[in-house]
Amino acid sequence: MKKVDAAVVGAGMGGLAAAAVLAAGGRSVLVCEGSGELGGCAGSFRRSGYLFSAGATYGMGFEPGGLFQRLYRELGLPLPPLHPQSVIMDVHLPDRTVRYYQQKEAWFREIRRVFPAKAQSIIDFYEEVFGFSFLLEQIAVHRPVLPPRTFGDAARLLRMVDPRLLKRAPLLLQSLGQRLRRYGIEREEAFVHFLNGQLIDSVQTTADECPVVLAYTALNVFHRGAYYIDGGLSRIALDLTEAVRSSDGEVRLRTPITGLRKSAGAEGGWELRTRRGEIIHAHQVVLGNSLHSFHGLLDEAERHGGPGFLSQEEEEARPAWSAFTLYMGCPADKVFPPVAADAANQAGAPPVLYHQFIRSYGAPLAETNQFLLSISRPGDDLRAPAGHAALTASTHTAPDPWWSLGREAYERRKQEYADSILEGADRVFPGFSDSLDVVLPGTPVTFERYTQRSRGKVGGYIPQGPLDLLRMSSAYSGVPGVYLCGDTVYPGAGTLGSAMSGWIAAERMLR
Repeated sequence: MKKVDAAVVGAGMGGLAAAAVLAAGGRSVLVCEGSGELGGCAGSFRRSGYLFSAGATYGMGFEPGGLFQRLYRELGLPLPPLHPQSVIMDVHLPDRTVRYYQQKEAWFREIRRVFPAKAQSIIDFYEEVFGFSFLLEQIAVHRPVLPPRTFGDAARLLRMVDPRLLKRAPLLLQSLGQRLRRYGIEREEAFVHFLNGQLIDSVQTTADECPVVLAYTALNVFHRGAYYIDGGLSRIALDLTEAVRSSDGEVRLRTPITGLRKSAGAEGGWELRTRRGEIIHAHQVVLGNSLHSFHGLLDEAERHGGPGFLSQEEEEARPAWSAFTLYMGCPADKVFPPVAADAANQAGAPPVLYHQFIRSYGAPLAETNQFLLSISRPGDDLRAPAGHAALTASTHTAPDPWWSLGREAYERRKQEYADSILEGADRVFPGFSDSLDVVLPGTPVTFERYTQRSRGKVGGYIPQGPLDLLRMSSAYSGVPGVYLCGDTVYPGAGTLGSAMSGWIAAERMLR
């Protein structure tokens, strides 16, 4: 029987961050990952000479003071090859293209160009976003447990709060939609769709249902720093794995955990069962494989926890998205430079690596009406053959319908979604779909197969109102000795949120 201080289930960003911090803190650590790849939903895979990122996303948190910059420094890791992006993305709306700049002054000039009627009100709104987010960052840098589950967590949180934030406390009880109404911009159709496109990709919902805290944090993080990482975000997973192993920890791939129960021995702790029947004994456990799969791991006797425990019924009632993805390879000259619908593209500007497409103002921002497209950087020979580019397109999709289809209907739906994305991309990159030499679709069924996530749910839960932050799960599972991290745990979706949740869980375990 393998015995360790801490067992970590899942080698996604949350699990690896937790494992690296625990190992650096002197704990013996074993990470068990069910698939053959590191990084979970931010991982990568190689096909036909291309290295595809599992999700269409980019690197953040490497700016001075950013989460990954601080985590790498604490672990003694050199930063990966970073390429700052002055343009976050081009957002292709039905009637205009918005160039989303990272630098504030450039972004405000673009607001005046593309949203002239309400430009000053929109700029005033963003000034509030930046000011409020600065105060929230002063709390986040200390990695609090939210919602607080113990008196100590609550006391520590209160000590972190800037008095200036207390003066703005009423904002904490509002949705972003309420703030838009405050500035008189809630009816600016193009801007609201632009904003909702950013929100659904980062916090899984749109303005009317999104708590201000989540919305402002997500909108601000783009402007703190956006980076392309050579080799994709999976480079972070490789670095964290190296940190675990350099501290004598172990990371095992293709080792799915099928069960978790309290140890019957006098030493206490937990026993984890692998698919091959191996028993691993751990004093503490970190579950980084999402709350969607939490209850399926627990033995029947363990499915009743204390404060903070999320029952299976409650978990299943919380809505969540999955994703339809399209992995593609093509000659680089088909996507650099992009051909936009207006003057957003400027001569001599660096190539834009991220694009968002919103095809209609009259349909929900899901099911291919909205999709994100990321493109490998020219010269990144880790991702694509010379003169070519690797691309990942991703759209939100409801998971359940994909599981109720017969084989023919499933294949037909998959082709329809692929065709819809390619049609949207062709409008910006003429001849794009005809130039592809690799096209690989992924559905919620695919995500479950390769990431071990129940029904292929990804991206965390969908917020459902201004107080939804209080319903989030913290690092404490409600089961003594078992901790949680990943996109279904505070602070939620995304690579940054998942890594931070793992760091929080590890710090609580080391205390």
